[in-house]
Amino acid sequence: TESFIPTEERPLSIEVGQRVWVKSLGREGEVLTKEDSSGRVQVQVGKAKAKVSASDLRRVEGGGTKKGGGIHIPAALVPSRDVSDRIDVRGMTFDEASAVVDRYLDDVYLAGLNTITIIHGKGTGALREKIGAFLQKHPRVKSQRMGEWNEGGSGVTIVEIQ
Repeated sequence: TESFIPTEERPLSIEVGQRVWVKSLGREGEVLTKEDSSGRVQVQVGKAKAKVSASDLRRVEGGGTKKGGGIHIPAALVPSRDVSDRIDVRGMTFDEASAVVDRYLDDVYLAGLNTITIIHGKGTGALREKIGAFLQKHPRVKSQRMGEWNEGGSGVTIVEIQ
């Protein structure tokens, strides 16, 4: 697959379907709408959609279009219906689980979710402890706690998003 490398140049013209780097999110996305009267564009980043300022977009190497049109956006977020409020990492190693949870936290942040549940299972508690330490350092996490008995108890961690 082709790798996309952001450059510091703002696209001269933004087209629907164009691959762009969304500077404020630090992620690559695809332009979904033309620039509106306030200079904003809707982009798809992962499973989430966001409205951002055109000045926040950067050209990416090989960032052609799939369709055709024009766009720009600042960070007003549009919730995505594709993002669940829970993720199951049971049976994964910590390295696998941390990568999945990290990406998931970005997606739920962009989707505007406030509280999520991470299902890690009870077992020896090793995955729960490592996930807990990982979450303490994560910039998107406001707080975390073990689930109540009716939420899954020690087999889940309830996370409040910033």
